[in-house]
Amino acid sequence: MTAQSIGRSMASLVVPERHFWLTLTEIKDADKVPFLDSPVSPTGLFGPAVEGFAKRFTASQKSSQAIRHFLPKCSSSSADSSRPKPVPTQQPAKPAPSAAQSAPKSRWSWNSPQTTSILSPSTPFGSMSL
Repeated sequence: MTAQSIGRSMASLVVPERHFWLTLTEIKDADKVPFLDSPVSPTGLFGPAVEGFAKRFTASQKSSQAIRHFLPKCSSSSADSSRPKPVPTQQPAKPAPSAAQSAPKSRWSWNSPQTTSILSPSTPFGSMSL
C-alpha cells in the first residue's frame, strides 16, 4: 500500500516536470501538441511496477537472511587471533643524548666576544668580526 502511495506522489510530480520541459524547450508547437494532449495517469506510471519491485526486494532480503544464518560469523577478534603475531626484536638500548648534543646547532651565536653586534653569523672557522 505504501509503495502505491509513493508512486502516486511521484506521478503527480512528473506532471509539472513534463509541463516545464515542454514549455521551456525549443520544440515546435506542432511537435508539442501530441505530448501536451496525452493524458498522464498516476496509477499507470508507478503502481504495479513499484509493487513488484517491493515484493522482489522483500524476497531477496529474506533469502539473504537465511543464507547468513548458515554461514559462520567472522568477527575481527577471531580473524586477529588466527594470524601469527610478529615477535618483537630486541635492539640495544641507546644512551640518551645530553642537552648539549641534542640541541640543534644555530647559525647565529649570541653575544660573540669579537663583534660589536648582538647577533652575528657563526661560521665553521669561528666567529668573524664584521
